Amino acid sequence: NSAAYDHKFTDRKHLNTLYENRKNADDVLIIKNGSITDASYANIVFKKGDTIHTPKNPLLHGTCRARLIAENRTMELEIKPIQLEQYNSFQLINAMNDLDETRWVDIKYIKR
Repeated sequence: NSAAYDHKFTDRKHLNTLYENRKNADDVLIIKNGSITDASYANIVFKKGDTIHTPKNPLLHGTCRARLIAENRTMELEIKPIQLEQYNSFQLINAMNDLDETRWVDIKYIKR
């Protein structure tokens, strides 16, 4: 609950520790105050049918995420881990990885 990453130049020590402890997973999904925020190096979007949601309170309000919200391609929503089963797939996005219809990953690959 104490993780903060408001600016890219902020100390990433806490995020790096989370990432290093991921065991054999590709990345970590960060939960703060009971809600999903983002992954260690990217924002995340979740797809349910034709609807795409992104967590309402990410640690970093990335530029790609902000643009997708401004373009009404995704909506902010508080997403709890228990709600993941409502979604079909997810995608990690950032300035280097824009939303791409070919990069959706089945939600079953998020391990708890």
